[in-house]
Amino acid sequence: MFQNFVSELVDKYVIPYATVDETVLKLGLRDGKVVLRDVAIKSSVFNNLGLPLVVKSGKIAEVEIDISWENLKAQPVKVEFNGVDLVLAPSPTDPNPEVMQSQNAAYDKLELAYDLLLRRIRVHGQRIMDQREQSFLFKLIAQIFDNLHVRVSNLHIRYEDSLSDPQSPFHAGVTLDRLELCSADGDFQPALVAPGAPVVRKLLRCTALAAYWQDRLGSSVS
Repeated sequence: MFQNFVSELVDKYVIPYATVDETVLKLGLRDGKVVLRDVAIKSSVFNNLGLPLVVKSGKIAEVEIDISWENLKAQPVKVEFNGVDLVLAPSPTDPNPEVMQSQNAAYDKLELAYDLLLRRIRVHGQRIMDQREQSFLFKLIAQIFDNLHVRVSNLHIRYEDSLSDPQSPFHAGVTLDRLELCSADGDFQPALVAPGAPVVRKLLRCTALAAYWQDRLGSSVS
């Protein structure tokens, strides 16, 4: 049941935004180990957010997910992104209302599917789980998110704009060597959160964050 829940999350939060082998991803998640290389980010990733941006190019060199299904309470779920390269630009035209309506309808269907899955879990796990098992499942989900460990390495996001003012095109960006988010103890040292802990602390570490901006005349700020 929980693997099915993860599969639904993949359909909702991954497939609409990135080009991946869906079968490989879902089988890897069920086995607890996923390694994806050269993941392309779809140009329409911002459509559902209503932002006037397009992805000119986007790629993640490597995505690694490590889930210890046999020991979820004692091991964090690790998600690592290495080599994130994203080039953004302003949308050349205002969103077509009909296209936006169609995209919103598709997103609403994903939301509905997600809500239905949660409802099935609540209603005795499709009449398989009793209340005690349902409670265990929700506590397990909370435990996983409490101890989720995310690491992003070698990130570069660049924005290129030649539309806002065609006479003065510019580009700007940010680079990052490493960003890491994990759970922490009272001294803000990396640690697992115990089940039912009254306080959940998160530690965010950032290494070598830089920003730059350059116009058509070659003037730059970094």
